[in-house]
Amino acid sequence: MGQSFNLNGILNSFKILTNPSLLIPQIKVNNFAHINFLKLKERGIKLVILDKDNCITKPYSLELEPEFKKPMSELKSNIDNVIILSNSAGSSDDKNYTQLESIESNLQIKVFKHTQKKPLGGEEINAAYPHLKPSEIAMVGDRLLTDIMFANLNGYLGIHTQKVLSLKGDNWFAIKIRNLEYKLLDLFEYKLKLKPIEHSYFTNKNK
Repeated sequence: MGQSFNLNGILNSFKILTNPSLLIPQIKVNNFAHINFLKLKERGIKLVILDKDNCITKPYSLELEPEFKKPMSELKSNIDNVIILSNSAGSSDDKNYTQLESIESNLQIKVFKHTQKKPLGGEEINAAYPHLKPSEIAMVGDRLLTDIMFANLNGYLGIHTQKVLSLKGDNWFAIKIRNLEYKLLDLFEYKLKLKPIEHSYFTNKNK
């Protein structure tokens, strides 16, 4: 089980040159266990999209991190729609969807089938959930140029899990890009004082 090359994703990442806020998450947490899923429900979130590697599992692992078992139960009890969106499993590179089936069997979470890789592919999500507004969808992931940019391009709530679960076995290219992402985020947020793209999550406090 490995990560495939994402040329379109790399090319689309250059959009941050004209709109740097695409890289900035609305919510930052240490890890998956620090997300308040009850609050997400109260603020109108009806679909949570999860990245997998270094978000809820170690790279290429089929086991949920032990500390995430209770939070995962809380997520499922509060949000009816929970899916995994991976740039490998469930993609057109996943021959016969063997990775998808393995992940679904082990994690008991639906893996979304798609043809485009993050940060592209929002149209496929929207088509699969036409009854939901983009503002009712949250994307949770550890990668800024894929997960968070995907969220911002589509009007979703971007939740960034900042703690890397493990570098062991991780894609070397992903490691290099992640380091670049953090440097860019520091530049945009703390030096240029840029703000995240506005989201109704922060105005739905009375719901």
